[in-house]
Amino acid sequence: MSEKGAWASHIWEQPVFHPEEEEDENTGVIEYAMPGTENYSPDFPFAQSLQYFQNQALDKLRNTYDPPTDIHLYGLGQLQNSPTPEDQGWQGHLFDVDSNPQVFAFIPYVTIWNKHDPNYGLVDPTGLPAAWDKPGAPGPRADQNGVSFNDQIESTLQSIFGQTNLPIQRVLYAPDIDGDPLDESFETSRGRAKKNGILWARERLTLQRRYATQVLPNPGASRNDSPVPFLLLLHQSPQPPPYLLLVYITLQGTRKEY
Repeated sequence: MSEKGAWASHIWEQPVFHPEEEEDENTGVIEYAMPGTENYSPDFPFAQSLQYFQNQALDKLRNTYDPPTDIHLYGLGQLQNSPTPEDQGWQGHLFDVDSNPQVFAFIPYVTIWNKHDPNYGLVDPTGLPAAWDKPGAPGPRADQNGVSFNDQIESTLQSIFGQTNLPIQRVLYAPDIDGDPLDESFETSRGRAKKNGILWARERLTLQRRYATQVLPNPGASRNDSPVPFLLLLHQSPQPPPYLLLVYITLQGTRKEY
């Protein structure tokens, strides 16, 4: 987020951080999906999951798909320090240094399923780590023998912005295990970026006397189109714009997310 605009990437927890899995009701054997496929194996796909995370999370923070899709028009690397003058291509200057860019990460806590745990169901749990830190979510994890997924994301963002000491402000949240554990309603601040990220960013930007556009879901997108960034276009005026531009974002799906 900067004084000129805001960009976000929603990254699905499954399959990007952890592969889909199925448990045999009779034997209890768990099989894992090979990332990007519908093929299952009892062997955890460590190498394939790390590569999938690189391709679908880290690379897509910096760049678009090839070719770009209508739900991923820009990567962060394309929104700063463009050689094109700003009056001829404003998109390439949203996050230039002089725009005062700030980075926020909305991250779930480790999910507590045990009803006897004192943190079960709490909005603000105590002493819990972020899910994809170390320690964090239990294994097997593709990152368990290396740098944690969250640290990889933060390092990538620092590289994109060219600042090894870039402050990344974390906002942690706990899923609503009792009321809506899979966050299917999209109406809780304990879940998707619809409340946690988009509206929060819009409020911050309004305080800067910049007015963000309305954000509507993209009904044509699916959870296979991950990560799903959106761009808040700003009307730089002391008054709100007389109309609202539409931007694309998908909030479809049934899984928890980073």
